[in-house]
Amino acid sequence: MDFVCIEARLAIEIDGYWHAARRQKDEARTIYLEEQGFAVVRFNIEETTNVESLAEAIAHEASRRIRR
Repeated sequence: MDFVCIEARLAIEIDGYWHAARRQKDEARTIYLEEQGFAVVRFNIEETTNVESLAEAIAHEASRRIRR
């Protein structure tokens, strides 16, 4: 997990080419986090090069989950 917002129960994963070899570990971690009540959102850094839009997407998802 790269970032977490406890209040929103949100885990953020920033993925890239290096995650191809770790797919099983990533999937197991996602299942575990979801069982603990966290939503897991993954961003592929190779597809998302604009850091500002990435930060906005993370903030939007956290805000959305906090308002529930």
